[in-house]
Amino acid sequence: MAEFVVDRIGEAEGFDFFYKQSYILSKKAKGLPSLFAGAEVYKFECSQNRRRTTKDSAAPYGKTRNRRGRVVLVDCNGSVTVTFPCDSSAATFDVALDFNHHPHPGREQFGLPLKIRQWIKDNPRSTVTAQREDLERALANGDIEGLTDDWYNPASIHYWWRKEVGEKSYPSQDPWVNAEHILKQHPMVRGHFIYPNFR
Repeated sequence: MAEFVVDRIGEAEGFDFFYKQSYILSKKAKGLPSLFAGAEVYKFECSQNRRRTTKDSAAPYGKTRNRRGRVVLVDCNGSVTVTFPCDSSAATFDVALDFNHHPHPGREQFGLPLKIRQWIKDNPRSTVTAQREDLERALANGDIEGLTDDWYNPASIHYWWRKEVGEKSYPSQDPWVNAEHILKQHPMVRGHFIYPNFR
C-alpha cells in the first residue's frame, strides 16, 4: 500500500522514489503526537539520491572497459515517508505523508532538447500536467521540427515548465498576490482589484 501511494506521488511530480526502510514507532512515539504510537513507517528516497562516492580508475584506458562514464545524478536528499497508525490508535486518518522533496532537473543525459524548452516557453499551459500532455501531442503530430515522438523525462519537463511558466505565473509566496497576477493576465477579467481590510 505504501509503495502504491508513493508511486502516485512520483507519477504526479515526475520523479521516482525507491524503498529505503521500514520500522515501527515505539509506544511513546518521541517527538510525534501520541496518535503515532506503534505506527508503521515506510521511507522512500528520490532515485537521484547520490550517497555512494566513486573514484576514477588508475588503469590505462586501453585496459579498461570501453564504455561511457557513469550517468551524473543530481545530489538530491528528497524523501517521502508514509505512516500508517496502528489499529488501536485513536487516529481519525488512515495514512500520513511527509513529502520532503524539491523539483530538480532529471539526469543530465536525459535533459530536454532546446527546441522543447522553447516550445514550452512559447506555448505555456496552466499546469505541468497539461503542459506535458500537450507537448506529447505536439511531438506525435510532428509540430516540433526535427523531433520525433520519443519519451522525455517528466522531471525535466516539470523543471522547465516551472522555470519558464511557473515562476512567472506565481511570482510571490503570497497566494493572493499570485491570484491577482493571474487574473490580470486573463483576457476575460476586467475591473479593479479591491483588497478587503481584514481585522
